[in-house]
Amino acid sequence: LHVARESGISVYSYPFKKYDSMLQKNAIGIRTEVTVEKVCYELAYELSHVFIHYDGGNLINSPLAKEYNQQAERAADMIIRLLNVKTRKA
Repeated sequence: LHVARESGISVYSYPFKKYDSMLQKNAIGIRTEVTVEKVCYELAYELSHVFIHYDGGNLINSPLAKEYNQQAERAADMIIRLLNVKTRKA
């Protein structure tokens, strides 16, 4: 959440039906009624899009959407793993 706020991104809970999370302009919506672990992952996933694909335009309707999502998934996995290593050693 600190990284999102420092980047000017607001984070909201939203009752999505189709998606677990969504980035739109300067806001990230994360589906309500998911686990804390899922919230952390989705936040990392959407922030990955913010940092990696900041100039990609509409990522959902892009012909490169599949590749963009794969990149964000890998980056989110890396972020979660790094955070888990840090908290285990603390």
